[in-house]
Order: sequence, then structure tokens, then C-alpha cells
Amino acid sequence: MRNLLKKCQDMSKLRVIEEARRKPKALKDQEKQKILEILKDVFNNVEEISLAVVHGGFVECKLSETSI
Repeated sequence: MRNLLKKCQDMSKLRVIEEARRKPKALKDQEKQKILEILKDVFNNVEEISLAVVHGGFVECKLSETSI
């Protein structure tokens, strides 16, 4: 039973760490501009992509992994 309790506690700690890692972070305008430049360079070189749209939230809000 103690082993099970320890595993649950360890998993809870991992979840807290993962949630903190996924928490949206504010990027500086220069950092966002750099990301946009990189994406533009990549997408301009892919013939199959004719349109790429940046959501307004990317420019105005905090960024999370799922924003890109």
C-alpha cells in the first residue's frame, strides 16, 4: 500500500511540474518577431503551403506550446 501511495505522490509531483511547464509565458515583442521571421522563412520554402495565418492571440497574448 505504501508503494502505491508513493507512486501517486510522485505522479502528482510530475503533474505539477508538467502543468508549470505548459503554463503560457509572455514573450518579448522581439522574441515573437523572431519566431514569425523563422516561420515565414520556413513556409516560404515549402511549395505545398500557399497560406499561413498567425492568430491574433499570438501577437497580443501569452504564448503556450499549443499556440504554434
